[in-house]
Amino acid sequence: MDTTAVLKATGFSGKNIKTFYISIALTINAFGVGLGLSPGFGASALIDAIPINTESLPTIKTYPVNYNPAFYIIGGIFVVLTTYFAGYSPSLKGN
Repeated sequence: MDTTAVLKATGFSGKNIKTFYISIALTINAFGVGLGLSPGFGASALIDAIPINTESLPTIKTYPVNYNPAFYIIGGIFVVLTTYFAGYSPSLKGN
């Protein structure tokens, strides 16, 4: 059964339905950022600790990992935008 139809049948307005879907999407977003970026940083640290020995690059002792915060910010923004639109899209049915 369509969730939007159930919400409409129980008296929710189109604006309430939009708020409902977007708030659920942003709640998922909050957990997604924490559960995605933190293990990603941890995996990067593990990869950065793996030793490599190559004659072509004698100064490189481990796999090079870029810890630039911009990459984490870009990832967080991407998650926020995609989850917002994932919640906004079904909320349009409520109008």
